[in-house]
Amino acid sequence: MKLTINKYVIAFSLLFSLGACAEFLDEKPDISLVVPTSLDDLQGLLDDSVLRRMNTGSGAIVISADDIILSDVGFAARTLMERQVYTWDKDLLQGTPNFPDWSISYQQIFNANLVLNGLENFEINSAEEGLKKQRIKGRALFYRAMAYHNLMELFCLPYNPSTAPQNLGLPLRKSNNINLQVTRSNLEETFQFILKDLNESVELLPDAIDVVTRPSKVSAFALLTRLSMIEGDFEMASEYARTAISLGNELKDYNTVNAAPIIPFPFTSNQELIFHQSASFYGTIGFSPETMVNPVILEMYEEGDLRRNIFFRQTPSGISFKGNYSGQITWFTGLAMDEVYLNLAESLARTGRGQEALDYMNILLEKRFNPNFFNQIENTDEEEILQFVLNERRKTLLFRPVRWMDLRRFNQSAASAIVLSRQVGGEVFTLSPNSLNFALPIPENDIELGGLIQNKRE
Repeated sequence: MKLTINKYVIAFSLLFSLGACAEFLDEKPDISLVVPTSLDDLQGLLDDSVLRRMNTGSGAIVISADDIILSDVGFAARTLMERQVYTWDKDLLQGTPNFPDWSISYQQIFNANLVLNGLENFEINSAEEGLKKQRIKGRALFYRAMAYHNLMELFCLPYNPSTAPQNLGLPLRKSNNINLQVTRSNLEETFQFILKDLNESVELLPDAIDVVTRPSKVSAFALLTRLSMIEGDFEMASEYARTAISLGNELKDYNTVNAAPIIPFPFTSNQELIFHQSASFYGTIGFSPETMVNPVILEMYEEGDLRRNIFFRQTPSGISFKGNYSGQITWFTGLAMDEVYLNLAESLARTGRGQEALDYMNILLEKRFNPNFFNQIENTDEEEILQFVLNERRKTLLFRPVRWMDLRRFNQSAASAIVLSRQVGGEVFTLSPNSLNFALPIPENDIELGGLIQNKRE
């Protein structure tokens, strides 16, 4: 893959950073000095080979969920911000001007808007250029949708169609004009904006994945599946998932995976990957021996389940996770086929098609078990089938943003709501299902400079 990022990404990243600083310059940088002049320049902004920010997801979203356990030593060694994220502290970010999970996502949105704006008046001289322009626009729309999706799951209360019009959404930046002041939309407007971008991108993106760091139709349908589940529309979720599977890569057979390496899934050879993204770096993330797996999860694996040996390793403090699909020490925050299969199975189970859900689960689990221990799963009780799918979801998608998203949507029903609890140094911290602390605070710089309404905490 040829990357053409060069001076444009560096210049525009600097421009965005200057625009976001507390010491905002009286004289703004002249954007005309570095305007992209070709389609390759615009694609370069999306590839972002220098800073890799377009393929960076949230670390806080993984730390906030209940997959990880920090030892007391590990907790004490973390930064104040990480400790506050881990304990759902109501005073998170007080006195902190910036938060990478916010600023990196808005950098992605800025780059996407810059590309979309640049494409508007770009003259096309051939059919080849026309197709390239179409692909670039589809990718920019997907990146913008993905960034807003990540922001929504961290900085807004959980989405519910009945309350979303009354709840705060995000500042929806649709232009690359950094001087344009944008207030917060409501949550319904945010959600619909993400859907609009994705639905438009589906029409423009290529069917097949050419480069795993670039989106395709498979990526867009996978994300639409996730959003439909958040919305509670499991009929649409199942349709989107079927389409993604029909277009997408195959599942990886774990019988072919070497469990010994500390990185067992190099992203260059993992056919399950749909869209590669890895978390912004925190000390908690990666192979810290003090970051351990919640013991509840470890107890769920059966004999012959290959995930038990591939995903985990023994450390002096306990069992830690090494099953990253990122191919790096940071956690995978992108999209993969295993999630799509589990999304489809859950959607089918929730709409009274339990046997069909099990059919897809059997396809997935056959790739996860030693063949000497695998038996086709059979069941006729719809509630038991749903619980089985949810258990497998927990065992498969751990240490990804999916768990936090699942907790937020499970909490929409009292029957499935989960109280989160952690103990640090003898002190117990909890997060109740309807807590305001499910929406992280917005960085103080953006509250002051943008005049934004801050999230309430309790």
